[in-house]
Amino acid sequence: MPVTVNPVEGDPVQPLAFLGASPEPAVVVDADGHVVYANPNACRLLAYDAEDALVGQPVKAILPDLAMPLTEPAIAEQTAVRRGGWPLPAEVAIIPVVDQAAAILVVRDLTDRKRAATAESRLALVVRSSHEAIIAWTLDGVITDWNPAATELYGHRAEEVIGRRTRELVPAHRQAEEQEILAKIGRGEVIARHHTVRHRADGSPIKVSISVLPITDDSGEIVGGASISRAVTSNELAEAKIVGLLEAAPDAIVAIDASGRIVLANAETTRMLGYPREDWRCARDAAMLVLWRQQVHGTPRDRPGRGSCPSR
Repeated sequence: MPVTVNPVEGDPVQPLAFLGASPEPAVVVDADGHVVYANPNACRLLAYDAEDALVGQPVKAILPDLAMPLTEPAIAEQTAVRRGGWPLPAEVAIIPVVDQAAAILVVRDLTDRKRAATAESRLALVVRSSHEAIIAWTLDGVITDWNPAATELYGHRAEEVIGRRTRELVPAHRQAEEQEILAKIGRGEVIARHHTVRHRADGSPIKVSISVLPITDDSGEIVGGASISRAVTSNELAEAKIVGLLEAAPDAIVAIDASGRIVLANAETTRMLGYPREDWRCARDAAMLVLWRQQVHGTPRDRPGRGSCPSR
């Protein structure tokens, strides 16, 4: 809305001196369209060394798209021009000054906002183009984003599920698991490649592999989560079943590839040989498991510290 100030004889800008303390970049323009005052923040924003270098300039030199006269309040995005001709995306608020035949122009730098919007647009394009289902939701499980791949995987269109809760996609016997996922995300934890079951739109179950990570705001506070999911293939299901059987076996089982390198050792192997699984990566062949147990690791009580790999 227009501002009313009391004129000071011989100094039409004096009543507007309060702008000098304003955190917003502001300039004052007279009825002829010339800058008669610029506060320090405006000088810094527009790359002028001092107010005197900007005062007297036509306002069109810094805001070429500004519509004259400046008699009505308005806010619009424009391109400001910094000293040297460098363009600057800006939001310009026009505040007419009653009884002064002038206007205050508040010029806000939109560079960061534009950069963030560009990054957000690129991210949105990546999400839309992804072949994996990507779903975002609030901390209490309200769905906020749903990409086309999620529609293909689960059968629901975005407009059908946005605003609903994630638990509606979860079978009854997995509800406790879903609550635990929400709790972990609230604590900032990341869940990687978790195999679970979800409902499709037609009510049929689908086995999926999901990875879930927290979403934070600009201050770093966790505000929600995002899941990336895909259907589990028959090969993955078969592999998971085999691994599960091996883990549950009462005997020590070691799997090796064609070159003799260890690719899997079950829990009983770890218990029997007495050292942790992180040492498996050091073994070149199955024979070394026994050799290390005898020559390097000793008994579980006198075994040296973890993390070192003995030489062959």
